[in-house]
Amino acid sequence: MDDLIQSRLVLSAFALVALRSLYSLMRHIRVSRRRQELLSIACQKAAEREAIRRRGIPQPVSQELQRKVLRMNVTELLAALDQGTLTSVDIMRVYCHRASTIGANLDLVAEENYDEALKAAEEADAARARAKKTGEKLGMLHGIPISLKDQIDQRGFDSTCGLAVRCFKPAKDDGLLAQLLRKQGAIFFVRSNVPQCLLLPESMNAIWGTAKNPFDPARTPGGSSGGEAGLIASGCSPLGVGTDIGGSIRIPAHLCGIYGFKPTPTRITSKGIAIPRPREVGGNESIRSTAGPMGRSVDDLWLMLSSLIVPEVAKADPHTAYIPLQEAEFKSTKKLRIGYYVDDGFFTPAPSCIRAVHQAVNALEAAGHEVVKFDLPRGFHAATIYYALMSADGRMRGLVDALEGESLHSTYDALYRISRVPELLRKPLAALLHVLGEKRSSALFTIGGAKSAYEFWQYVSERTLYQREFLSAWTDARLDALIAPGLGLPAWPHSMAKELTPACSYTFLYNLLHYPAGTVPVTTVRADETVYSDTFNDRYTKLAAKVLEGAVGLPVGVQVVSLPFHDEVALRVMKDLEKHISFVNPLLKA
Repeated sequence: MDDLIQSRLVLSAFALVALRSLYSLMRHIRVSRRRQELLSIACQKAAEREAIRRRGIPQPVSQELQRKVLRMNVTELLAALDQGTLTSVDIMRVYCHRASTIGANLDLVAEENYDEALKAAEEADAARARAKKTGEKLGMLHGIPISLKDQIDQRGFDSTCGLAVRCFKPAKDDGLLAQLLRKQGAIFFVRSNVPQCLLLPESMNAIWGTAKNPFDPARTPGGSSGGEAGLIASGCSPLGVGTDIGGSIRIPAHLCGIYGFKPTPTRITSKGIAIPRPREVGGNESIRSTAGPMGRSVDDLWLMLSSLIVPEVAKADPHTAYIPLQEAEFKSTKKLRIGYYVDDGFFTPAPSCIRAVHQAVNALEAAGHEVVKFDLPRGFHAATIYYALMSADGRMRGLVDALEGESLHSTYDALYRISRVPELLRKPLAALLHVLGEKRSSALFTIGGAKSAYEFWQYVSERTLYQREFLSAWTDARLDALIAPGLGLPAWPHSMAKELTPACSYTFLYNLLHYPAGTVPVTTVRADETVYSDTFNDRYTKLAAKVLEGAVGLPVGVQVVSLPFHDEVALRVMKDLEKHISFVNPLLKA
């Protein structure tokens, strides 16, 4: 009897093992099939774009017309349109041709809309001719080509956010943001590349490929609005729309030598901006994303903001705080008291990034402002709060859910590894890293796991307390605005973002604080600025040193920051820097 029971127990154990193995095998097969299915969808979407391209690249334009158009920003193009020295068709032909050649070769482009855009440009010219006779008022962006990040809902196009599962699901109508721009006469002609799920300072995915920096194709244009910045920097678009939750406008602007602005959250509508989650809702309101303009001049940024911050927003989106732009504040010549700092204590900037701050300080002093050193309160602490809040779901579950079975892109590897460390091992590993001299890695290991609701509340409280601490320091210093490094480094080689997100602590800070902040291009890396060192001397130090190898000529910028809902002050200071520094993009010298 005992032998029979024992035999049955053994058989039962074998059966359980066999069933578990069978379940694992079936699950593996399902996962593999789903991944192949989504990869196939991504390939089909890319093939659809290639088929459209094979129908013909927009006709070449003369070098003379290209030079004429490219030397003008949007504000100047509008003046030329009014004067009759250019037509919308002229401008559109130049940008469609460049986007379809240069932009396509650099993989900056997601979807294209050239034929429809050229027809719209003809209609815009006809409307302008009629308006001259009738006195009809035209929109602020009438007849101007505008590029959109592959996240902005546009009638007839997918907002893939770099995800295969979102392909072949075109928007039935423009989202509110696109509606507002179209109402002002903007013509959408191209959509720009992004990273998978929009959460990396690079732009690469299985659909559109790897976006390349026009200053050096071996390096990234940044992310998540990297395709947008690359298009503008390379003269493939005059003006575009990005979004920013950790620097996604300002990082690419810094890496590509253009202007970008992150407004105060809620000042720009978020309706019509896709969220890369299954239900189009992120769930984490502790750090808020916002859309913003990216362009070649501060006046162009102002023009787009003026098109988006309009009275009808209050009715169409009650969650947007409609506060009219104060043009008098933007154009003021009043002397300001402006602070600056060069190191946040979390990531020592490269020599060129430090020099850019000092160059900006000198320019502002020359413009008549009072510029004082600002003691940034606990920058290391602020960076860890940002990481803690953004990783609160644990194991990157929100992002993995968004994939709906697609393989996670390899650029997320480092962050994913940290998120998956078992909680029992997290503190011992963090302690070991600290002993080994990896202070920053230790901090990220400590805060990189899942949080309970209570723990999340505690970090939100830490954020709020830090916001108060920062505001107190700002008030004590009697500042109107602040200058900060644009980033810790110039553009890095492809795939290094997975290890170098700490270099983005300079942009993370103003998402944590919910302050408006913009990027201004200042200079390029010199031959004597390719050696990196810091007091940490850890793995990030070594990676930063690798980035600076061969970095001569890459653009770097600074950030300009103001208090919430005082966006106009930041833009005014950005305009002063633009005027007194006069950064020239060598890619557009033609």
